[in-house]
Amino acid sequence: SKELLLRQGPKGPFLSCSGWAPHRAGCSYSADPSARPADAPCPTCGGPMETLEGRFGAYSRCLAAGCGGRVDAAVTTDFRCPLCAKALKDKGAFLGCEAYPTCRFLVDKKAWAKALKKGRACPRCQRPLIEKKGPRGKFLGCAAYPTCRHTEDVSR
Repeated sequence: SKELLLRQGPKGPFLSCSGWAPHRAGCSYSADPSARPADAPCPTCGGPMETLEGRFGAYSRCLAAGCGGRVDAAVTTDFRCPLCAKALKDKGAFLGCEAYPTCRFLVDKKAWAKALKKGRACPRCQRPLIEKKGPRGKFLGCAAYPTCRHTEDVSR
């Protein structure tokens, strides 16, 4: 029930309890000053959530102690996952399947855009061929890897 103080840490400003001190017993409450209330309740416990900006984009976390409820606020795209046909979410530098962790498809956004622009399809499964890097240099590989293991030289 003590007042909150705005402090400066190595990763930037943060709010903390005035009873907080490093390496000493006391209140350990701290919060991000840029946090704002989330629109939806926690999917785990139904409690209130706050939205924060993390290093991998925006996300919401539950305010209830010990709940651990978390919702990724990534933007859903019009693209479909080549493995399970669910929507791909924009996660910053890459696109990931919305069915994660069941489906672990990830693709670099630049490589995906380049593959769609070229319009080259895998002759086995008709999914896009993505430029990849291997120990012997660049090659084109099927987006549905490991289900489809088709590869081609970049020069083709």
